[in-house]
Amino acid sequence: MKRISVVALAMVLLVSASLCGAAETVKIGVLANNGPVKAMQKWKATAEFLNTKVPGTGFEIVPLDFAAVNPAVEAGKVDFFLVNSSMFVTTQVKYDSLVKIPASDQAEF
Repeated sequence: MKRISVVALAMVLLVSASLCGAAETVKIGVLANNGPVKAMQKWKATAEFLNTKVPGTGFEIVPLDFAAVNPAVEAGKVDFFLVNSSMFVTTQVKYDSLVKIPASDQAEF
């Protein structure tokens, strides 16, 4: 199941990065409920994989503790975030944080 989640994340990030077009750094916030060191150990390989697969775009993992998730989303400090389902729903409702694809680009999918 974890492998499917990582592959799904990679697909979303690849599509989103390709839609952006410009060279940039995409910041992926991850819930670091076991501390930032363990979060980096767990997610570093994902960022490295994406860095090799998406030319012109860098990917950075941003470990966030529970209290830092909402402020990071609100301030735009992360482009994507991976949290537990309860936090995702709360954050999505509070900040309208779903992936949105402009209507002009939807035909590609």
